[in-house]
Amino acid sequence: SPLSHRTVIPHKTFPDMYIKKVMKSGDEADLILSDGNHECLVFCHPCSLNEGDEFDGMIHVFDTDDIVKSDEETIYIEYKPSVSHYNHWIVAEVENVSKGKLKVGDFHFQVFRLPGDIKEGERVEFNAYRLDLH
Repeated sequence: SPLSHRTVIPHKTFPDMYIKKVMKSGDEADLILSDGNHECLVFCHPCSLNEGDEFDGMIHVFDTDDIVKSDEETIYIEYKPSVSHYNHWIVAEVENVSKGKLKVGDFHFQVFRLPGDIKEGERVEFNAYRLDLH
């Protein structure tokens, strides 16, 4: 029967997070990271990553406005180049308050400090002026 041979379809075509595009200048680079649903532009120095590489590390929020509790139903990352080259508006879920860890899809962000009234599992929103990989 033609059904006796199975084709195994991988669960995911892409890794959780990968480098979609690399724009290098010396040992610095602008990278577009993607998880298939969300994307963001990050600064990387020194940078040895290439297009297609998997990335499972932390994205550091280098500079931000006040982080506030959010009532948004959807978590997302929105690139705002009109503000600055690396600027993003982020609505994220709080993973770890004391370590400043946030999540959007398969992206993991780290901020310097979260407000004292924020709890794990809640959503926050903020303007990130620059996102860095270290």
